Amino acid sequence: MKMKRAFTTIIRKTIILPTILLLTACSVESNSQEVVDEFISQFDEMNLDEAKEFLKKEYEGYQQLEALFNGGSFFGDETPKEYAKEDESYSEFPTFAKPEDIEKEYKEFSANAYIIQEYKYPKTTIRVRVDEIEIEVSGNTDYQANKIFFHDGSVDDKIQKFDSWGDLNTTKVIDSIQTTISYSYAEDYKQYEFTDEVNFNGGSIKVAKKQGNMAELIFTGKAKDYEKIIALNDEGKVLEFSSSSSGTKGAKEMSKVYAKAFKKLVNEANNFKTVDKLKKAVRKAYSKLPSINDNEKSYTGFFKGNVSSFIVYMPTNTISKQIDFTLVNKNPNIQKLIYAFDTNKEENCFLNQAGELVMYPNNENFYPENDLYYYTETKNDEDDEDEDPVREIYFLDTDKEQLVKIPEIQSVRTVTNTCVSVEKDGKKALWNAEGKAVTPYIYDWIERVEGSEDIIHVFIDNECGLINTKGETVLPVIYNQISDYTNGRALVNISVERGEKLVMFIDEAGKQAIPLTQYLKATEFSEGLAVVTDKNRKYGFIDVNGKIVLPLIYDDAIPFSHGITLVEYNGKYGLINREGTFIVPATSYGYSMTGMYKRKYHLDRNVYNEYGEIIEEKEY
Repeated sequence: MKMKRAFTTIIRKTIILPTILLLTACSVESNSQEVVDEFISQFDEMNLDEAKEFLKKEYEGYQQLEALFNGGSFFGDETPKEYAKEDESYSEFPTFAKPEDIEKEYKEFSANAYIIQEYKYPKTTIRVRVDEIEIEVSGNTDYQANKIFFHDGSVDDKIQKFDSWGDLNTTKVIDSIQTTISYSYAEDYKQYEFTDEVNFNGGSIKVAKKQGNMAELIFTGKAKDYEKIIALNDEGKVLEFSSSSSGTKGAKEMSKVYAKAFKKLVNEANNFKTVDKLKKAVRKAYSKLPSINDNEKSYTGFFKGNVSSFIVYMPTNTISKQIDFTLVNKNPNIQKLIYAFDTNKEENCFLNQAGELVMYPNNENFYPENDLYYYTETKNDEDDEDEDPVREIYFLDTDKEQLVKIPEIQSVRTVTNTCVSVEKDGKKALWNAEGKAVTPYIYDWIERVEGSEDIIHVFIDNECGLINTKGETVLPVIYNQISDYTNGRALVNISVERGEKLVMFIDEAGKQAIPLTQYLKATEFSEGLAVVTDKNRKYGFIDVNGKIVLPLIYDDAIPFSHGITLVEYNGKYGLINREGTFIVPATSYGYSMTGMYKRKYHLDRNVYNEYGEIIEEKEY
């Protein structure tokens, strides 16, 4: 998903980007009072030492920017060169998503999105994510938290803006966020082809430099909102892209001025006796800095061939939309103590459920295995790459608020958020959320079952079973295969003399939910339905209660996706919906299918998308 373009230069190397630059990038007026206020407000939650450290990081960010500009390392070792014609590489002219496809993608995105919380202090970081959904939309996206519901039952209804991977002003465990996503996209694009300069309503693009495979362009006015730039060779072929950098013109000079100002603040930091005095000094210093010239932007690109001319695609008739939905924290840490990162001190730490600092591990080589088990790694000679590090295992006692060393074990492997697998004499046991072994060392392998918080896979030889997090047997180790959970059901097969035999679907407690003795085959559930095959080798669909929803009348069938699926009926293939109605008649004698989540069905030389809509028609 495409986010708003920042004015700061896109850099391949990781650097500390100054906060004031990032804030300015998002503002309408580059050196506005609002930007200054927002920057300085970050000191409100800091003590004096934390505020000084934050100021130091700002200065370090400008130092790194200066070094990158001076060293020309945006492109690594890439420099302008001439290509022989036979060495040039080409790509296709770009295509853009249709407005109706963009609408559909955003609706699907909002229906499937969730957050992962990364615990930091004094602000938490969240990532907005989706599983298996390919978002291929253009446009600008903004997120707004309208209400944040915390695990302790409290609610924050102060509106906060955030990015798809950004910070929220809290340190507590989040359960969910009532969210508004605002997005915009172009209904169409107009293309402008030029060699040296092109002018159009409200903007212009000028070629500042062109040498072999490299070109530098300057954008002014509305031209800064371009969607895509492509370079052509002298035959009009699209040259394959190699690398690029874009940013505010004059950013190099601006970074020097800002670095000098913040260096002075850092050197004078010890003179400040309170945070308020430091804030006044920052405001005074910033008021004297020159405004960032956002009138012109530059673009430098390297291509796999000799550049002759360009095409720029400009969006026309921008559409703006909003969707309200809820983002759920998919994997919240609900322990009494939470492992986090103090961004001010750049140290790992532990917070309590109120988001307050409790303690530091005081070991820089300290790592989490899961929410309750941790380890350290040390070497006698840090420079010896062949030396194996010595590992020590710790259990987090959340009641006593301390880390307890477990000397009898040297390695653990995560099974759940609170349980681990521990090996001894070649066999494995499960250790629980209290730092104790709850099974004997009898298993060859222990692993989590996806879709369940309490059920765990265990294996002995070539057979498997299930236990819970207390170490109690749920299913004995006699089965050939037990699937992960989908739609609250897991499929169980057992070994027989001539292969596998279906046994049952089990529920989330590990108890039989659907007996399968009357079927030859079954698939895992997808969208609440599973494919089953009877002894006459006819296919149909059952729901999570075992009820036949679509009769066993098909010669073949695959699981549902996006409310449709492919079936074979009377020797021919077509697409049906959940009611069993053919949305594409069964007239094709063959088929092919590409993609997993975003399927494409090829039937009778026509191509249908994941919703059964025709996207390529056959030609007679």
